[in-house]
Amino acid sequence: MENETLDAVEKFIVDKEGLAKENKYEAPKGWVNGLTLYNRGTTSYSYLVNNLFLKTGISTIYGVEDTGKSQLALSLLLSVIGEETFLGKKINTEHKRGLLISTEDAEEDIEVRLHMMVDNSEYLEDNLKRLDTRYTAKDPVKTLSDYLEKTKVDLVVLDCFGDMFPHDMKQLNHTRVWLQEFYELTTQYKFHLLFVHHSKKGSEAYKPHASNCSGVGLTAKGRTSIEFRKDPEDIDKRHVCIVKANHLKEELKQDSIEVKFNHGFFKVSGSKQFDMLVITDEEKSRLMEKIVVLSATKTQAVIAEELGINQSQVSRYLKKAKHDEKYS
Repeated sequence: MENETLDAVEKFIVDKEGLAKENKYEAPKGWVNGLTLYNRGTTSYSYLVNNLFLKTGISTIYGVEDTGKSQLALSLLLSVIGEETFLGKKINTEHKRGLLISTEDAEEDIEVRLHMMVDNSEYLEDNLKRLDTRYTAKDPVKTLSDYLEKTKVDLVVLDCFGDMFPHDMKQLNHTRVWLQEFYELTTQYKFHLLFVHHSKKGSEAYKPHASNCSGVGLTAKGRTSIEFRKDPEDIDKRHVCIVKANHLKEELKQDSIEVKFNHGFFKVSGSKQFDMLVITDEEKSRLMEKIVVLSATKTQAVIAEELGINQSQVSRYLKKAKHDEKYS
């Protein structure tokens, strides 16, 4: 019986090999045959950052104004070119190189941030030679293509999407067609592309979801979509919310990655269920009250530093307070 089983196995192997030889087939140029895909033996995804960003493809980080989404993206870039992990997740690079095209921040802004990050940590400034930056966004597809013909990178950050997209963001077809050009670049040159974008106004009143991203089509086309949220109770904390990632198990998309700002980098401090991240009008009112009280003895810059928010946010709250009878 054992010999019969071995004979059957041997026959199966011979038959399978014979079938493969008889049906040897090469797909037309530009196509890939199904058997070729199967025989590559790929059984798991290749990650740039484990369980977060794939090696190739498009992703998005979005959030409301003054959340720190651009800083999060810069922190990711510096981690990719010079660190082993990002938010506690292993980084897997081929080149340890990155690109930043920024229309959201000026060159001087990035200079200040780099000094904040490098001068106050053990991060090696020599790593920065593997980061190239640009501050104009004219024809970003051609700009990237020309650069990547000469230099290979692991990660490209485009900040922000709204400045670079040349069409109406409410038109799904325009968005998908435009993004397809970038997607093809990522597969051709084997890198990951991250867009930084804005949330819809008032989205903090709802739990994190892909529908909170401004416009249509960006999250649908991307492999990973992250909503970056402020904590409704602790203004020193932020939340990385993976709202879309079809390469991840559902349980990894239920809770946030809670982080604290640390000299430009972000350190993991816990997690929260998405339902717990809704910021109500009552919570906004408490923050305004705290800012008004502090403004009696402190400058806006000091208030911003103490509360872990942007000085422009402090200014806006104080302007609102002037028109609020409660503070008049």
